[in-house]
Amino acid sequence: MTKVLTWTGANGTATVLDGSAGIRALHAPIGLESASPQNTIDDYVAFDGAVLTNRRRSTRSVAVKLHLTHATRVETVVAQVAAMFQGPGTLQWADGVNTRTLKQVVYEAGIDGSGDVTPTMRVVVVSLIALDPWWYGPTESQGLSSGTSTTFDASIAFDAFMPFDGGGSGSSVVTGDTGAYPVVTVTGPATTLTVGAGGLFWSIASPLLAGDVLVVDHRPGSRGPVLNGGVVDWSLLSEASRLWLLPQGTVSVISGTTGSSGSTSITLTWQTRWLTP
Repeated sequence: MTKVLTWTGANGTATVLDGSAGIRALHAPIGLESASPQNTIDDYVAFDGAVLTNRRRSTRSVAVKLHLTHATRVETVVAQVAAMFQGPGTLQWADGVNTRTLKQVVYEAGIDGSGDVTPTMRVVVVSLIALDPWWYGPTESQGLSSGTSTTFDASIAFDAFMPFDGGGSGSSVVTGDTGAYPVVTVTGPATTLTVGAGGLFWSIASPLLAGDVLVVDHRPGSRGPVLNGGVVDWSLLSEASRLWLLPQGTVSVISGTTGSSGSTSITLTWQTRWLTP
């Protein structure tokens, strides 16, 4: 089974660390498996033992041993490696079964002149830090129903598979080792629009015109609504709006609009998150 490690720098240039560019990863890097959690534990006051009050994961450290070669002058490749690892970038691991990616990876140490040296070869151990400790799988996508408005006294069974006040509901299956942060893309028109999951919802504050594209990003670091490729503008959503997480497992995602047409669309995308590649 071929295992391929690929680094993609901040400029989008991908370098496969298989020796084809004079840069080859030796053995499996250290730190690819499960990142250690940070546990917050408080002692009981009157009893023996303690209670776990919080668990989170901080950064992930990865060490990659690289074999650098050049036909005449290895310093040329060393300079290339130093430049490409400035980051932040992504580190992708593909083993023939899974393809998963570490994001927000930055260089820490290793390209400092140490290691085995000849005029055409050098071996260095590069230390990297993933600011986001989770491995991300490929992007998954699902279209959502724009739904239809339903009157309050409509003759519909009480436990019908739809929102109480009308709309559409569909099931999303989120695999991985934890929940996933979604991105919702809406193409207008829509007079009103509500999308939610797990008891939390957000709604638009003003109508979307035909051709308008609203993107509501739920991911930390890029959270917020953007209209037609602009900047994050929270006034696009109602004051009562709350962003939400797709929990691990099967979850119902509810969506409903008024004033929609055949060109109205709602698309939900997400990336699964894993502890290991």
